[in-house]
Amino acid sequence: MDKPAASVSLCLSSIRDKLHVLPLLLHLPLGQGKLFRGLVDLVTLQRLEWDLSSSDRGRQYLQRALTPEEEVWDEAQLARCELIDKLADLDTPLAEYVLEQESLENVPAPLMREAVRRVTLSQEAVPVLVGSSYKNVGVQPMMNAVVDFLPSPRDATQPPALSLYTPNLCALAFKIVHDKQRGGILTYLRVYSGCLEKGQRVYNVNGSRSEKLGQVLIAYADHYKEVASVEAGNIVVVTGLKGTNTGDTLVANQAVASAVKKKLAATGDEDTTPTLLGVEVPDPVFFCSVEAPSASQQKALEMALVQLEREDPSLHVTQDEETGQTVLSGMGELHLEIIRDRIHKEHKVDAELGPLQVAYRETCSVPATHTLQVDKMIGDSRQQVKIVLSISPSQDHKFKSVSFEYSADNQENLQSLRRYHLSAINRGVSSGLRSGPVLGCPVVDVKVGLHWFEVRPGTSETMVAAAAAQCLQQILAEGGCQLMEPIMVLEIVAEDDHTSTLLADLSRRRANVLHISHRHNMRVLLVECPLAELLGYSTAIRTLSSGTASFSMELSHYKLVNASQQAAVIEAVTGFQPL
Repeated sequence: MDKPAASVSLCLSSIRDKLHVLPLLLHLPLGQGKLFRGLVDLVTLQRLEWDLSSSDRGRQYLQRALTPEEEVWDEAQLARCELIDKLADLDTPLAEYVLEQESLENVPAPLMREAVRRVTLSQEAVPVLVGSSYKNVGVQPMMNAVVDFLPSPRDATQPPALSLYTPNLCALAFKIVHDKQRGGILTYLRVYSGCLEKGQRVYNVNGSRSEKLGQVLIAYADHYKEVASVEAGNIVVVTGLKGTNTGDTLVANQAVASAVKKKLAATGDEDTTPTLLGVEVPDPVFFCSVEAPSASQQKALEMALVQLEREDPSLHVTQDEETGQTVLSGMGELHLEIIRDRIHKEHKVDAELGPLQVAYRETCSVPATHTLQVDKMIGDSRQQVKIVLSISPSQDHKFKSVSFEYSADNQENLQSLRRYHLSAINRGVSSGLRSGPVLGCPVVDVKVGLHWFEVRPGTSETMVAAAAAQCLQQILAEGGCQLMEPIMVLEIVAEDDHTSTLLADLSRRRANVLHISHRHNMRVLLVECPLAELLGYSTAIRTLSSGTASFSMELSHYKLVNASQQAAVIEAVTGFQPL
């Protein structure tokens, strides 16, 4: 309200026209522009004024009841009646009270406050307050309004696992920050139940390990206040958790976690897990290489990437076995640009990022089987493995475990398979699926079957895993893999005048328009488009729509590319034409 042209009426009109929601004005401003100094609370009819000449930057203010003798009294009464009238149209309890009183005046403030909260929670209207962030005028009423009108954690649906831990400690780690000033890792926790105390030992359900807390801190922006303990409902920052990652569930101790797991096993409830709902991160769709500017900064770059990967679960850092390059995989162009900037600014490493590339996948569309025999002498030990694997198309995107392909000849052989050998085979198959024969992309949408397994006593699990990986790689090389490209779903919101231009541009990008609908005075386009065609699309859509259109996109699925497209992709990535 401290801006020269600030207008409450124009602001309310803009909210109605552009956001298509009913605004509820709860404050009247006192003064305008440079003279703005306070407000009248229409719910309580209290006058709040700040001393702008004071050096406390808005921390102190004078509050008193508004009186009929004041100049703003009539305007405040009229605005309050309009507010009650709007609320009564939306809120039944308030409407019944007004009908009983046969008047819009003298409605108690608590009743109005409850009505504003109910219509806010039902999203039928939005409360509008006035203030100035520059002068810190109106900050305290705004903070009170957050408590009075916005939903609290008690209004939300609780995670299914929470009832199993109550009243014991149950907390979710939702953010990791590396703080150089405090010399370690800060973990942000939301405490769902129980009590969290300084120096307490907690059990990480996801990581199956116990850790000891250091300090328990309450965060106030970039300042922290140490406390001895916190109760359920609080968000806190703790130190000392070196093995906890974003999305992990922390409970009181291992005994509590074991009891919950036994309870779930006894009930046969497969839908409920012993962990809170953590962060679900989709597969990365872009990747690029990253290199240190010199050998002396390589270690600093590696440390920076370790910290960034832990703070950001959507960032994946891998090592290319063939080239030795460090590869960053992320959610999009902007995501990887932010990572680059953080490496430069926060970690002082002038790292260089390679060209952005689309994260393709590979699959095997033709069933194939291969037998591998390994017979090697390693030192004084003879290592012998015979394994028969098959691969076939499947609807399961990610590999979980080999399936036993029973027949009359191999039933006894597979039934005698040891658990640790099966685990080694699964590790080997997982390793083999990480790199396909076309472009070295992960292999997905396949089923791996085990038909036969023989092993000489004394053969190591490492040799078994290596044999499984080698067998699978030979199947993939002989079976003929195909590339799959990521297909994104876009929701584009644009004005009617720009719709035809955007559709013409999308058709050149191999897009498939799924649906076109209206949203008030805007057009909403639902489109499927290959990610490879969307590089730089945020800039293109701003240009085509004169900055008025917006879009969001998410990964939908992976789709096979045809032979000509596959050849073009291979040439673009490798620089060579495929044979």
